[in-house]
Amino acid sequence: MARMMITKQQSQSIRRQLKSMAIVLGLFILSATAAYADKPSAPAPVVEAQNEKPVAHRNGQWIRIHLPIDNAGVLRAKQAIQRGMGRAGDMRPVFVLEFVMPEGAVEAAQGTQFEDAHKLARFLVSDELNGANTVAFIPTALKGHAVLVALACDQIIMGSTATLGEAGIDEKTINNTMLAAYEEIAKSRHTVPVEIALAMLDKSRQILKVQTDADVQFVAPGGLPEIAARHTIIKQEQIKPPGEPWQFTGAEGRKLGLVKYLADDRRDVIRAMELSPEIADGDPSDGKPWHAIRIELKGPVRAAHVDELQRLIEDERRKGANFICVWIDSPGGDPIQSKRLADCLIDMDRNEVRTVAFIPTEARADAALVALACDQIVMQPRAILGGSGAYQMTADEIVRYRLMLRDSLCPKKVRAWSMWAAMFDPGLDVFRCRRLGDVEYFSDEELTSRQPKREQGEKGTLWEKGEAITRPGRVLSLNDDKATEYGVATLVVENFSQFKQHYGLENDPTLVEPGWVDKLARFLGTHEMAALLIFLGGLGIYIELHMPGLGIGAFMSVVAFALFFWSHFLQGTATWLEVTLFITGGLCLLLEIFVLPGLLIFGLGGGALILASIVLASQTFLIPRNEYQMAQLQGSLMTLAAGVAGLVGTILVLNRYLPHAPVLHSMFLHPPEGEEAEVISRREMLVDLNNLVGQIGLATTPIGPSGKARFGNHLVDVITSGEFVARDSQVVVVEVHGNRVVVKAAEKSV
Repeated sequence: MARMMITKQQSQSIRRQLKSMAIVLGLFILSATAAYADKPSAPAPVVEAQNEKPVAHRNGQWIRIHLPIDNAGVLRAKQAIQRGMGRAGDMRPVFVLEFVMPEGAVEAAQGTQFEDAHKLARFLVSDELNGANTVAFIPTALKGHAVLVALACDQIIMGSTATLGEAGIDEKTINNTMLAAYEEIAKSRHTVPVEIALAMLDKSRQILKVQTDADVQFVAPGGLPEIAARHTIIKQEQIKPPGEPWQFTGAEGRKLGLVKYLADDRRDVIRAMELSPEIADGDPSDGKPWHAIRIELKGPVRAAHVDELQRLIEDERRKGANFICVWIDSPGGDPIQSKRLADCLIDMDRNEVRTVAFIPTEARADAALVALACDQIVMQPRAILGGSGAYQMTADEIVRYRLMLRDSLCPKKVRAWSMWAAMFDPGLDVFRCRRLGDVEYFSDEELTSRQPKREQGEKGTLWEKGEAITRPGRVLSLNDDKATEYGVATLVVENFSQFKQHYGLENDPTLVEPGWVDKLARFLGTHEMAALLIFLGGLGIYIELHMPGLGIGAFMSVVAFALFFWSHFLQGTATWLEVTLFITGGLCLLLEIFVLPGLLIFGLGGGALILASIVLASQTFLIPRNEYQMAQLQGSLMTLAAGVAGLVGTILVLNRYLPHAPVLHSMFLHPPEGEEAEVISRREMLVDLNNLVGQIGLATTPIGPSGKARFGNHLVDVITSGEFVARDSQVVVVEVHGNRVVVKAAEKSV
């Protein structure tokens, strides 16, 4: 029995020792872990996409609340939420209310009437929305009674430097109705403590932050006795003095526990709330059939075309258009004009109109900016987005447009800017970056700015840089597969019918365009028609030289070349420079033929100017600087070669068969035949011009001292003894030496 007792005591002792050892070992592990955590860690290895745990996305809808809030804004927001609730079914939808300041505003927009804000706030806390989660997103600042709407949401998300407060800034006096409304909304949602809500409205109030043995509370000084009666007050501090308007930043609100998350833009909100990246925007159709239109950006981007498209968009918007399909088939051409059209599209309210870029073939270089400005991008198979195009930016332009994408265009569309900048900047490297289940594409600069800031209360999970998606020294171009893989394109469709089906369009969007003139210009500007016009222009010159006096050939040539330059002028590839070069070249050829024959300088130079003008009129650049421009130059040369080859072949056929045609034989000037040819040949061989001595002729060119004169039906090369004879003056032959005919002015002859 004693041995049994000893065994039990020993057993209990052993258990106590083991327990102590376990405690000591646990403390040792914790301390070692903490010490290791304080050491700088090596960069985490990149986690492959297939090993990432997919994130379960929640159903949500994005609604923009434009400031100041008015009655129309209240109705739009209520209707959008009600339609979203109807589509959600049994799911708990998330409604993100983004408070948007007016364009160009630098401070929080004021002017919201209390009645409008209270109406929307009461709707947000009503039983109708019990199955929903409402989130107020404040990216910049919120003042005035619009604050009440934010308090009515389940959660508040702010930018780290955004501000919220001064709800009573528009009121001279704060009445009991307003105080009761703010108290009612604060108690309904518990998003912000009642005292803080009242203090944002009434600047005369004072707020204390009180830490007790149970929790942290925000109270007015009069509430301290009640707290002290129930809890032990450990610490208290004043966070708002009386008599001063109060607002706090997102970072301050996060520390106070008033702000759920910090987010700089839409993507941060989507990640924080675990929403789908394709979160639905407010429905501009208001549940009715779409009023859809289609505008076309085809060919090189030019100022006149952009002006026309902007005017057409404004006219159709006034008529109620709420769906704009931007058909882009362009190599770019002018970044300034592309930026103008992009600004026109990007500034449209997404709650009122939806813009979709449709790319059947290409949207290269600066034309990609227009696609970026649209809400969504749809491509056809083998279409190209970005890459080298008709315009090659200089180094200064690359820097300027990269900053514009970073600071303006991409933030407005809530898109990462690096990939878009790489479409025209060959020196920008873009990498695939991962964080948890998210994948984004950043340059080193954007990656640094996108890393979470631990001091702002983020969880601290960093983006991990992976492989590069760009090639050194080359601009980024995306085909349809890459565009969808990188999240740039919304979807790929085989044809426009699938496009309509996806967006629920019953009929083709109404095509709005300047008119038949532009259609004709685009048709005549194709390579096939351009080659045909070059052929007809040259053929007209040939006919005029062989059928003098009728003018048919000259008329045909003038019309053909006029249409060629007119079509390219309207398409933006030709300017007055090319027209001037062509006219100058034509004048040089005429000078060579009729005024200064035999010199060849004007003939060769004029021909070169004409050929150069035709090539330059077919493209927007002088010297090719990238692959696309080299391909365009080859196309221009092939068009010219096709026209010239066709002309040469036709001339050979006409020279062989036309002189023997029954009807046209008498109309064409053809080479002398029979006895006439023998006489001319013998005369040229003998050079017998003595019969001209004493004859009076007419100078057809200025003679100084050489030129040409006509004697009867003969045109003869003549010279003078040194005097100058003006054109159209009468001359007399004074002597002939072989083929050397000496003349002088007829009025000086005896």
